[in-house]
Amino acid sequence: MAESKEKRREEGEKAEEEMKEETLFGINLSTRDEDVSTKKSAFSTDQMFRSREKFGEYKATNTSRASGSRKTNCKFELQGKYSKVFDRWTLRVKCDEHNHAPAQQHMEGHLLLRRLYVDENRLVENLTRKHVAPRHILSTLKEQNENHVSVIKTIYNAQQKIRMHEKAGKTPMQVLMSILLNNNYLYELTRCSSNELENLFFVHPTSWKIWRAFPHVLIMDATYKTKKYKKPFVQIVGVTST
Repeated sequence: MAESKEKRREEGEKAEEEMKEETLFGINLSTRDEDVSTKKSAFSTDQMFRSREKFGEYKATNTSRASGSRKTNCKFELQGKYSKVFDRWTLRVKCDEHNHAPAQQHMEGHLLLRRLYVDENRLVENLTRKHVAPRHILSTLKEQNENHVSVIKTIYNAQQKIRMHEKAGKTPMQVLMSILLNNNYLYELTRCSSNELENLFFVHPTSWKIWRAFPHVLIMDATYKTKKYKKPFVQIVGVTST
């Protein structure tokens, strides 16, 4: 029994020495496939170590829009794995060659650094609900953090995610009616015999008050054949005395 414990201890010490053979900046580069299993975390290979912006080739799609890609078929790749046996991470260089110039001092062009943090996403959501323009939202973020490198496209993408979250499981008409109810719009609607919406009129509460004060001049304009459902859309604009 004592001999088996001593043998296991010697094997462990030998394995420990093997893992110390190849290091880079204190990070182990050697791996033992039989003892190492990938741990599910944000530290995994595909999410962190692979040069995602340049890795692989661009696959064109059938679209009329002009499109591009950051991908340059760069083969650089590092693989990080977690060892349950030794309770540590190992890093293996699978390919150490790049086919593009190194990053400059300023990192604004990298998507990973331009992403928004949780509190920043919350701020974008709050300001969007208050109808603040995207350029002003971006200015607010940069005022709070001088090292913030997001661009206006980052704000547009964040707002799109907010809208998609709000629309989850709802039809376009349900989304519209929710907006009217939540923002206290005045509205009237009519339905046809099949209970489908036939006409809808709505006005903002502030616009209603202004019209009550200045009801003399109204400008009406109708657009048609420009919407998804080919329905006319009538806009009514009032004129105040100032």
